[in-house]
Amino acid sequence: MTHLSLHTRRLASVVMLLLSSAKAFSVLTTRHCHRRRAPRSLRSFTSTSLHDRNSNPGEREVEKSSGNDPGNTSQFGGWRTVPLGKVVSPQTRYSKDDFSVLRKVDLRPITSPYKPSPVEVVTVRGREVYIKRDDLLRLEGSNVSGNKARKMFALNQIPAKDFPKCIVSYGGCQSNAMLALAAVVQSKNRELMCQGNEDDQFCDDRQEEEYPPQAPQEKRFVYYCKKLPRFLRKNPSGNYFRAKALGMEMVEVTNDEYRDLFGGDSGGKPDAPVGLKPPVDGDSVWIPQGGASGFVVPGCRLLASEILLFWAANSKGRPLSVLVPGGTCSTAVILHREIRRMQASSESGDQLDIQVVVIPCVGDEGYAERQMMALNMETGGVGDKDEIPFVLKPAPDATFYLEDKNEQRYFRFGEPDSEILHTFREMEDYGVKVD
Repeated sequence: MTHLSLHTRRLASVVMLLLSSAKAFSVLTTRHCHRRRAPRSLRSFTSTSLHDRNSNPGEREVEKSSGNDPGNTSQFGGWRTVPLGKVVSPQTRYSKDDFSVLRKVDLRPITSPYKPSPVEVVTVRGREVYIKRDDLLRLEGSNVSGNKARKMFALNQIPAKDFPKCIVSYGGCQSNAMLALAAVVQSKNRELMCQGNEDDQFCDDRQEEEYPPQAPQEKRFVYYCKKLPRFLRKNPSGNYFRAKALGMEMVEVTNDEYRDLFGGDSGGKPDAPVGLKPPVDGDSVWIPQGGASGFVVPGCRLLASEILLFWAANSKGRPLSVLVPGGTCSTAVILHREIRRMQASSESGDQLDIQVVVIPCVGDEGYAERQMMALNMETGGVGDKDEIPFVLKPAPDATFYLEDKNEQRYFRFGEPDSEILHTFREMEDYGVKVD
């Protein structure tokens, strides 16, 4: 979020709407209109469009490779792909009140997808900023929240009986995606244990823990990472501690082994690295770092629908920029594609003027574009440049990205910087808590 505030100096005269999450914020901003277009009615976008897979060539391609057979291992040998055909997506119907702008929101958690995340408005530097509170979202069963509630939506909606025996992924030892995957897998173990045993205290839906207590491990989550720092090993904390408590099996490898397995050509691809054996042959699913894979499409489609419905009710003819912080940039590229697809397939002739803009938080604009183009192609894209969102660069006068006279760079991810701290404190003065 602090990266975002510093970057948006390049956008002149904007009114912002931010989509908050437990990890960061995505931002919707209204741009000055070069051409006004009529707002679309709420009836033009019904939530039934979220479930029309046949209208989405990208998801058709994903399902074609995964199939509906839980034992499908034909594509990657002993590995199974995410069974998207087993995803259970309830038919939700939203009201106009669900998309009103609030001065103060109710902070009670909201179960997705039954209600959209609310939108509140604050004033920052004299501009109205609309904050879409995805940090209040919770996935049913796992309680995964924020941006990961979008990414993990499809995985979370697979019934325990159809869920893979083992989920395998890799990344940092304090990864948000790691914790989210651990929570989803643990929720499936809890679901299996509670079938026909609802009176057990383990199965009490009224519990208020952010993540339910650990269940017996019929489903497994195996996670690869580099060797743990000595301090963290002796003093488990943060996402690492919580994921371990939820049953995660961590496999530590050396830096060289990590680079050989997940760097270069293998890193970030939907299939497992060559030579990496599945823990459960024929029933293990590989999830790339950060969840950058086609299974994020249903959750991003839900987000796209909410944004379209919100702006149809509140645009007043204005254009909108949706600013999304990007790590792997998977949310941004799929959101961009889903908004375009929904607009194109709408029965209404009117088109809302909406642009998705991504702010790279890891790497520069070149890295972001490569990541998005790769995921777009893997999920049914044809490789056109307009299939990925616009990448916002730092302001030309920003001292933080002129680290080298001959090279323009962004903040280093996770590295403290005085300008980040200044922006954090400024946003706090406006009543906005950022990550």
